[in-house]
Amino acid sequence: MKKHLLLGGSLLCGLMLFAGETLYIYKGGVVSYDKLVSAVDSIKMKASGVIFNTADGNKTIDIANIDSMTFANVADVSADGNIYIIYNSDNSVEVKNPYYAAGVAISVNGTTVSSADQTISGATVIATSTAGLSDLVYHVQGTTTDGSVTFTTDKQFTLSMENANITSSTSAPICITTTKAATVKLTGSNALVDNANNAYKAALYSKAELTFDASNTGSLSVTGNKKHAIFGDSYVELDGGTIDIVNAASDGIHCDEFVMGAANLTVENTTGDCVDAENTITIGEKAGTINLTSTGDNSKGFNAASNVAVNGGTITMNLSGKGSKGIKTDAAPIDIAGGNTTINLTGTSYYMVSSGD
Repeated sequence: MKKHLLLGGSLLCGLMLFAGETLYIYKGGVVSYDKLVSAVDSIKMKASGVIFNTADGNKTIDIANIDSMTFANVADVSADGNIYIIYNSDNSVEVKNPYYAAGVAISVNGTTVSSADQTISGATVIATSTAGLSDLVYHVQGTTTDGSVTFTTDKQFTLSMENANITSSTSAPICITTTKAATVKLTGSNALVDNANNAYKAALYSKAELTFDASNTGSLSVTGNKKHAIFGDSYVELDGGTIDIVNAASDGIHCDEFVMGAANLTVENTTGDCVDAENTITIGEKAGTINLTSTGDNSKGFNAASNVAVNGGTITMNLSGKGSKGIKTDAAPIDIAGGNTTINLTGTSYYMVSSGD
């Protein structure tokens, strides 16, 4: 059973009533602070905020950051699916995880978060969910010059990037190792940059079905110095937001199937193909602008093993490498039924020179 205390003109003084339970502080539907009641000596309200006098010392929280207080057993605590991973400027990560005791484990540089709100030094984050909880939302915020976030989940989830800028020297800045569907939401300006020592084949690496949400208002720039910028072992679908592939040592986007919705895509500075699909490429009727630029030899704007269907969008390809092609399929047809497509090929053709008679 849960007991809620809404903040008003007074605070609860009789903490013994809730002995054996845990005190939870909520802000915006997320647990921002928790403490065993047995470890709380007193709660005081002052102009500076609410002061929690605990066995570990005093904790002061501004009243504006408290919506309510709940006293409950861990198993009774409910939340709205939100988990926060916030990179700080001092090479630490603040993790707000209301499910820390219910099957969602988050570690920073090998140290597992053990409360609903904890800050740990480091920048390498691993989020593992075995809770059987669908639709968890991981909010990733802040900047790190050498960090990464790896997700392994047993259910579909949402990755919400909110002015997140992640550079990694050893891994994919964002790595999704699960095969469950992942939705990407973009708010503000976000960036991912990997290094030639990346253990994975892309700066944004996903084994899961990857969909960029139609409601996206933000942007994501991706620099793939190891190989690809974005890799999807399943399909990659761009339904909203602005995605800018700044550089790729191989393909800009490499996936099984590529679907373009009402997003805007720029791919430039690739040595491989701009968009390379092991299966099909489909450009929808409501697709936004697609600008593809490559100087690599034998590069393609769209390269697919199966068919390419263009139904909309404004597509501009500028390919200057030797032997480049605008659209190539291995065997299936190319169907251009709508939109505006411009392909500029300025590279020379391959040719053979025989030294014999």
